[in-house]
Amino acid sequence: MPQTTDAAKFAVDEAEFATFLQEKTSSVISASTIGSDWSGLQALEVKQGDEAFQSPPLQSHFVALCIDGFGVADISFDALSGPKRSVVEPGKLCFLPAGHSSSFEMAGKILSLHTFIKPEVMAAVVEKRGAGDPSGTNLEGFVGHQHAAIQDTMLEIRAGAGRCDALWADTMAMRLAQQIVDFTWSPSAEDDTICDLSDLHFCRAIDYIEANLARDFGLDEIAEAVGVDALHLSQGFAEQAGCSIEGFRTERRVGIVQTWLRAKTNSLSIDELAARVGFAGAAALDAAFRSHLGITVANFRAGRFG
Repeated sequence: MPQTTDAAKFAVDEAEFATFLQEKTSSVISASTIGSDWSGLQALEVKQGDEAFQSPPLQSHFVALCIDGFGVADISFDALSGPKRSVVEPGKLCFLPAGHSSSFEMAGKILSLHTFIKPEVMAAVVEKRGAGDPSGTNLEGFVGHQHAAIQDTMLEIRAGAGRCDALWADTMAMRLAQQIVDFTWSPSAEDDTICDLSDLHFCRAIDYIEANLARDFGLDEIAEAVGVDALHLSQGFAEQAGCSIEGFRTERRVGIVQTWLRAKTNSLSIDELAARVGFAGAAALDAAFRSHLGITVANFRAGRFG
């Protein structure tokens, strides 16, 4: 995570980025600077849909929260990682570290809340934590996650924009930074136990599953991508998710097909829908629908739920 405060090395500030988004996306609904010069806390509401653009590097850290809509996005960071595919739906988060550009391509339509906080805030949180080296905070993997506390803080920032003073805003910026650091910190190996899967590893597993729904893959492949032992992953994932990895994967596949079927303009055949999310064919998709929803795909599409 970049900790430098040398703003001159970064390309654009928050106001310039808001202008950039206005040009590249459907619309910037509102923009509020609510922090002091120290925190630079900002909140933007942005409508996006079926678009692709290259984002310039920013002076501030950037956090996006989907608050409405549905889409599938391919995101890559310069010199960090990517491209990374993620399902974008209410509650999903994305983090872009200061000083890094990103490539963004999305199919779908969403309403998102964008929040900016300056690197000084994150650096202060890391120093307060007493961790020393900030490299333990793995921000390049922070795409497509869900985190209730971060979501609540961002929505509170949104609600307070324009009505609260700079002290309140700086406090909220510190809270958000603390939650991000706590969430993305990679624990040392001796801190892990066989049934205690870290939040970061859990979310990495979810990201990998969702990015590869259209093909078949096993537990060992996910464990290697996440960076943990397969047994550790299997037991820890079941403990946190309340279901097995295979059960979660099937549920996500069915959920995505449900979303597509609700879009009345979708004309894909059941075989095509099955292939898009990794089922062997229409029969396998139908069996999953019957198991999870108690209804066939054809009846769901037709709106016959009784």
